[in-house]
Amino acid sequence: MEAIISSVISIILILLLGILISVIIDGYNKKKYLVSNTIVLLVLGIAFALMLSKNIFSLNIDRTSIAIFSTIALAIILFDSTFSLKLRELDSSYKKALLRFIIFFTANLVFLTYTSLFLFEKELNGSVYLAMILSTIMTAISPHLGLTNSDKFLSKNKEKIFKMSGRIADSIKTEAKIGLPIILLTAFIILSLAQMNNIDIFSKSFSLSYQLMIGISMGVLMAIIVIAVIRSSISENISSIILAISILVTYGISEYLGGNGIAAIITLGMFYSSIYIKSRKVILEHSAAAIFVLESCVFFLVALSINLNFEITFLIKSIILFAIYILIRFLVVTFLAMNRTKRDIKHVLFMTFQVPKDISIAAIILIFSNFYLPGMQNMLSIALYFVLLSQILSLIVTKNINYFLKEESFVRENIEHKIEKHLH
Repeated sequence: MEAIISSVISIILILLLGILISVIIDGYNKKKYLVSNTIVLLVLGIAFALMLSKNIFSLNIDRTSIAIFSTIALAIILFDSTFSLKLRELDSSYKKALLRFIIFFTANLVFLTYTSLFLFEKELNGSVYLAMILSTIMTAISPHLGLTNSDKFLSKNKEKIFKMSGRIADSIKTEAKIGLPIILLTAFIILSLAQMNNIDIFSKSFSLSYQLMIGISMGVLMAIIVIAVIRSSISENISSIILAISILVTYGISEYLGGNGIAAIITLGMFYSSIYIKSRKVILEHSAAAIFVLESCVFFLVALSINLNFEITFLIKSIILFAIYILIRFLVVTFLAMNRTKRDIKHVLFMTFQVPKDISIAAIILIFSNFYLPGMQNMLSIALYFVLLSQILSLIVTKNINYFLKEESFVRENIEHKIEKHLH
């Protein structure tokens, strides 16, 4: 009992420290554009982990507490992604974003998986499952695109960022939101298959079908119940509280019954996104605030929870793998832009380099750190390096937005987009 209390207190202290750091960074960045919160929190988390390994100070965090916290964080993040999708307003931009995601996801599963095994066969213990999990979760993209709240940066690029949200960045954000539920569900299915490695194919198929059936059924059932409650004459703030409770209850009951909690949350979010809810705006605002608080803690915990591999050879191979990942992204974006003669190569490069990994990937790394498979810690180390490298790359691209995105190109893109939406 004392260990649990000590663990909870440690997590609360990390949460408060993370929030304080985020607030300080945000306040300082309003005057001078420096780096993103994600990079700072992650680097500080790694520094804390190094100090813990050198016994400079001690921090008692129970693995069960980390598992519970990371599960809650992932459930809220996943719901936010599915709930913010406006399924009732699907247009050609959604279809193009979905097509880009499918091709990119497939290319990663094939080429990145093979390359991961080639470079890290020993570190991953030759596990195809671990290589596939890595390729799957690295397909995820943050919808925030490394943009900053810096007054100095916004004053110089206000018009450009405004127009950017109308076309190119909007397409990447849509791809990110569409892809996250599919990525998380696939990652957990692959993990289930890895844990059932010695079971025959029929038993695997039955087990996965049962998990999905229970998960989807729980999602549908909870959605019907909660939607009826939310649509009643209760305040918008209470609606958000009820929704938050329903997310955790849906995930918890689904997992307790042997179902797939991720499938349950996806179903719940899809139901909410496909109907009209008058408190949608308030719910999204509360969800964004919750994610900000969780983000302040998750990046600390993920660096503390995994045994990050600091070997130079391992780091170099991780950078090489990340470069191959960027090459795959470039080829996919270029292929899809081939039928558009007016597409600027700089726009292609912008869509290629803007692949930042955010709290969703950090949360899934945190959850996977509680599972033991030979090579799992090394796989998570590669994933964490990917998060850091992608954030740095995204930051560099965003700070040089004037090079990649020209104002006259935006005018043309927006006009084309409006005509295309009108025709459809």
